[in-house]
Amino acid sequence: MLGPVKYHISQDDYLEFAKLVHAVQIKNLVVFIAGFVALIALVAIFVGDPMLSIGAAIGGICAGTVLFLLSRFIILPWRVGKTYREYSLIQEEMTLSVSETDFSISQRSGSVTAQWSNMVLWNENTHVIAIHPTRQLGYIFPKAQIGSDHAEFIRRRLAMNGLPEKAKARS
Repeated sequence: MLGPVKYHISQDDYLEFAKLVHAVQIKNLVVFIAGFVALIALVAIFVGDPMLSIGAAIGGICAGTVLFLLSRFIILPWRVGKTYREYSLIQEEMTLSVSETDFSISQRSGSVTAQWSNMVLWNENTHVIAIHPTRQLGYIFPKAQIGSDHAEFIRRRLAMNGLPEKAKARS
């Protein structure tokens, strides 16, 4: 069994977590923009002006691209940085302990224990692995600090509890 491991969530780790959550929101934005462009195209067809539909499609794609770039590279890092600085609990050193049935996180201000089977989603990138008790909230574990053995154990426990694929929520 793996022993407890200490870690600290940095502002960069928190931003990496936000990018994972934001990726799902981007998919929703793309679907919305595609629907909007299709609606404008239908209106243009009924009005009888094909140039309007072409212009609307180009405008929708350009607007979506600008929204994505602003959101991902300016707004998201700014909001995440501000939230991180305001949220003192996330800045404390934490200790992760894992078992076959659950995991616990302890820190100076308190502790939490959660069952693997109660998680609804997990995701990861090269920097962090995140375990979600809800679609928007997550426990963040910096991979460089918890190590590959803990990260692999987390993946295996989640798979054994009905979450075999990252970024795919429990039905």
